[in-house]
Amino acid sequence: HVIITNTGKSDLVIQDMQVFNIALAVGLKKTVLKPGESTKMKITVLTENLPRVKGSPRVLMITNDPEHPSVTIRVKAYLLKK
Repeated sequence: HVIITNTGKSDLVIQDMQVFNIALAVGLKKTVLKPGESTKMKITVLTENLPRVKGSPRVLMITNDPEHPSVTIRVKAYLLKK
């Protein structure tokens, strides 16, 4: 899980979540956070698709934050051989 917290003074609106490869699935509980409020973003790694991914999986979050309107979340995932 990734915790997202609004540290600003007005509502934070998460307008879009873009996943750049087939090995990730993203779920978000809330898309509008009041000042001081937090929410959990659940990032699931789809292991069956991981071998077909080149580079590091990432998620792009688009918000109404004037200083950081887009945030890239990089995910490190590895397949362990038994």
